[in-house]
Amino acid sequence: MKKEETNQKTNKKNKKIWVRILLLIVLAAVLMFAPYVYDAVRNDPNIVLKKISTVLTEDSTVDVTYTYKPGKYKIIGKDRLPLYAFTPEESGDYTFSVSNVVSEDDVFLSLQASDSHFNNYLSIDNMEDSGGDFSDTVFLNGGSVCYVLVEPYSEDERDKYSGSFSLSVSRAPEETGPPAVTETEPAVIKANEDSQTAALFVPAESGFFRFESRVVSGDKAASSAISSVKTTDNSEIKRSEGICYLEGGKEYYVWVSAQDMIKSSVDVEVSCKRIESFNTDQTGEYSIHGDTVIGFTSQEAQNLAVYSVSDGNVRCCVYDSKGFPLNSDDDSGGDLSGNDKDFALVIQAQKKMLYLIYAEGQFDECRIVITEYDGDGSSIGKDSIKTGTEDEDTENIVTE
Repeated sequence: MKKEETNQKTNKKNKKIWVRILLLIVLAAVLMFAPYVYDAVRNDPNIVLKKISTVLTEDSTVDVTYTYKPGKYKIIGKDRLPLYAFTPEESGDYTFSVSNVVSEDDVFLSLQASDSHFNNYLSIDNMEDSGGDFSDTVFLNGGSVCYVLVEPYSEDERDKYSGSFSLSVSRAPEETGPPAVTETEPAVIKANEDSQTAALFVPAESGFFRFESRVVSGDKAASSAISSVKTTDNSEIKRSEGICYLEGGKEYYVWVSAQDMIKSSVDVEVSCKRIESFNTDQTGEYSIHGDTVIGFTSQEAQNLAVYSVSDGNVRCCVYDSKGFPLNSDDDSGGDLSGNDKDFALVIQAQKKMLYLIYAEGQFDECRIVITEYDGDGSSIGKDSIKTGTEDEDTENIVTE
């Protein structure tokens, strides 16, 4: 009997030991992978939602039955948000439809179709016709995942309600495609509240471009913005100061959004401006005639002063080759040029590194000076720069 009790105690002890070991293993695993999980969530806050989404395919219908009550929808567990992922094979117009709606009197459905950042392409509902079918068409980029979320709402904000619906997506029978914008002709597109739509741009030559948008339909409360610039294979183009480098002859989609609308939709004008650019690896003075990107490659590691001498108002921002801002200024060049509206800044240039110097403003005449700086970093004036540089004629070469 004593031996049996001893064995039971030993088994319990061993189980406790194994539980502790298991907990230690789990804890070690959590600690080991926590940085990766943290980085993943930090880089993409919606990563968990994406992981639990259900695949939605073209011309298929998904039947959904829901029961809503506070806390019912959870990210983890059996009860999940009705979130779907649709990836169109080709770029074109696609129609999202919610049909066969069965709902209680005050319950309506809302559908949002969004990009990978969860910026809406489309936001529609049947609030004015509770229980009615609804659909809309939107342009989508081929190969780009579109996340579709359908949620029920109660106008009376009741605690519990239920219903069902069918969700489908199909290629629109009549396609118009996105309107084209050129350097000389803007495009006018229709934008809905909290949604984005695209214009097509094909640069004749490679170079730097800046896109701008403005509401032109008379809705004084509305505003618009360029959401992103993407290739046809859904690669997002890096933009700095709204400027991006694009390759000649290649197709790009310029995505535009509208906010603060009184009307259900507004007309937005999208325009394109080429930004002059050239490359150099020499310090000196360079005349510019408008907004300009200077691609400067330093021949050695050195501190450089960059400033303007103009008859107007000039500001500057310097970026590294990946578009990360390093320094900027708009009114520190008075001691060097005699014009308090000129800029002056310092960069710590590394050998053979490319720096993008973007100067913009209003002026009739302007020279950008790149010269050696030997100050302590606290100020920039004539006593801290190398003077006597000669003007250099620089051929405008587009930066790659």
